[in-house]
Amino acid sequence: MSQLEILTEPNPILHEKCKKVKHFDDKLKKLAHDMTEKIFNERGTIGLAAPQVGELIQMIVVEFDPKKYLSEEEQENYHEKAIPLTILVNPKITWRSKEKEFADEGCMSLPDIELSIERHKEIHVIAENLDGQKIKIRAKDYFARVLQHEIDHLNGILITDHSKSKLSRIVFIGTPDFAAASLNRLIRSPFHPYLIITEPDRHQGRGQKIIFSPVKSIAEAHNIDIWQPDKIKNIKSEIEDLKPDLIVVAAYGQIIPKAIIDCAKLGAINVHPSLLPKYRGASPIQSVILSGEKKTGVTIMKMDEKMDHGPLLSQIEFKFDDKISANSLEQNLANIGANLLVRTIALYVSSQIKPFTQNHKKATYTKLIQKSDGKIDWNNAPEKIERKIRAYYPWPGAYTTINGKILKICQAHMNNDKIIIDRVQLEGKKEMSFDEFARGYHKPIDFLTKIK
Repeated sequence: MSQLEILTEPNPILHEKCKKVKHFDDKLKKLAHDMTEKIFNERGTIGLAAPQVGELIQMIVVEFDPKKYLSEEEQENYHEKAIPLTILVNPKITWRSKEKEFADEGCMSLPDIELSIERHKEIHVIAENLDGQKIKIRAKDYFARVLQHEIDHLNGILITDHSKSKLSRIVFIGTPDFAAASLNRLIRSPFHPYLIITEPDRHQGRGQKIIFSPVKSIAEAHNIDIWQPDKIKNIKSEIEDLKPDLIVVAAYGQIIPKAIIDCAKLGAINVHPSLLPKYRGASPIQSVILSGEKKTGVTIMKMDEKMDHGPLLSQIEFKFDDKISANSLEQNLANIGANLLVRTIALYVSSQIKPFTQNHKKATYTKLIQKSDGKIDWNNAPEKIERKIRAYYPWPGAYTTINGKILKICQAHMNNDKIIIDRVQLEGKKEMSFDEFARGYHKPIDFLTKIK
């Protein structure tokens, strides 16, 4: 079985021009065989160019048989002709039709990006086969598009290079883990930030150890410049001097002034973990759990001077079960949002999507969570308490007091309309199962009378 790995952006090999093949030997045939096997094993892949697997030589492999790769239902909706297995060495386009058309294209080297690309409807290609014999191909429509896409790879050209607008100066603004997922994805995309703005380092614990934000840690690992102002409004003129093309914001922790938003050529876009206009504000993830919702999502929006108010660029829905906690939901939405961000930027900078106004009449708002919000009122309905435990895990934590000490309720579940405590953490102690805690705690546990 082939062990080839597909290179993805920002690998520099993908932007290099390939060398002409001079030796038609067993090594070349082995590579062609492995590339063919890779196409067969990667469902939905139609073509592969040698540089995509790390070989800077002029060879492409294309094949697509709907009967082999698609289910019967998918075949009914597929209207292109099958593409026979075609291996081309040193391919060169010798003629292009004047007639062109747009169609969506994806690429294994650019995961999660799909762009509408204009291609010639018909092309003529000369090449060589694996034995070095000359061959000629006349390709039309879909076959022509696939060949043009793969031959582009041999010249270091990706679908994002066809974009009408190039981004070379992206500023990323964010702080926690949610933002770090988007930053990581941007770094692995054509939209690599050249400056990171994150909140100042914090001191933690008795030793006042300096703690970097997750975003700063990633920026340092990739040698990206970092700014950490106490207040971002105080560096407005410095950002203006940079003349950024685009500002990307994800969970920064401060309001971005309109003057900074406006200094970027394409403005500022924000990754927000809710289906706007619902759940605007600081705590959309916790609030959606507290409300008993069964779905949420991620929105990419253009920022304006009001909080989560700007026009929308894209949204994606995410359904979740009634056992998920805030930290798990955040991880899911962070990953979904990171991929959606890259797809959206690709479409936005090539003018393939237009911002559309939110329905402000349907807006709902969330508040900034305080530690005191985690206190449990045992007179509330059990299902409301259980949602609170999930919504506030791990911070600020749903808690109660027991004989003068704080007891965090880390995990619970519902059973026959009653709440069952699973895991707890007593002030100054490690997290443990509730049964273990109860066995070792020799004083009355008052709140049990409220939930049993």
